[in-house]
Amino acid sequence: MPRLKRLIRLSGEYLDLLLAAGVAVTLAILGLVGMLHGDHLTEATVGVLAVLSATLVRDRWRRERLGEAVQDVLAVSRTGKPWEVLSAEFSWELFDAEGRRAQARSNKVVRFLQDEVLTIYEFSRPDGRVTEHVCKGSLLGERLKRDLPVMHDGFPGPRNRRYRIISLENVMRRGQRMEIESVRTLNDSFLLPHESVMVEIEVPTDEITMSITWPADRVPNKVQFARDDEPVTTVGSDLHRLPDGRNRFDHRVSGSIEMGEHFVVSWDW
Repeated sequence: MPRLKRLIRLSGEYLDLLLAAGVAVTLAILGLVGMLHGDHLTEATVGVLAVLSATLVRDRWRRERLGEAVQDVLAVSRTGKPWEVLSAEFSWELFDAEGRRAQARSNKVVRFLQDEVLTIYEFSRPDGRVTEHVCKGSLLGERLKRDLPVMHDGFPGPRNRRYRIISLENVMRRGQRMEIESVRTLNDSFLLPHESVMVEIEVPTDEITMSITWPADRVPNKVQFARDDEPVTTVGSDLHRLPDGRNRFDHRVSGSIEMGEHFVVSWDW
């Protein structure tokens, strides 16, 4: 009985292929005995080839979907994270020469590796105070971003860190992609002569960009970029001068980004 059920299931799954093969055999016999020829034989042959082509496309699509699912399972097993970051832009904008008012912004494109993901988390530890935090998100391709409320700010996590738990306001499925923007208003965060910002990689990430913009009336004297286990790079003329007189530094990293890596931009001013 189990064999019969399995045979019935396979027959239903490959019914189109079996029918096409049967029709092909029938056409071959009719052609040999002279009962089918000319345009009718050509049209029938084209029809059989169309069915076979559709079957091959379907089977290849199934194999590709299976390959993607296997890759997702492997990614989750390696990291234990329900999502990965395809690209992330981190930017800091300082509004005054004293470093009292600033804004930190992140924009990430994430891909979910599991079904039924309801929240994500963020970690940051700025000096000074965060006076406002706005988070928005949208599925990739959507034009309108919706508010993503912070459900818990200061949630205790590993290594005595405090995390922000952010609701996605949706039930995300494996393979879906979402763009998430987080904007924090900072007070009294850059008051020292030597300052820095840091990004730590906590989930699998393909690409990051770091950008810092300084006010026009206070130009940084020395800007350095550092990455774990690599020599510190001192930036000179690589600062980009904006039309309004402000200076900006941009740095992009892609490929071979490891979990737990740190990227630091520091400056004297």
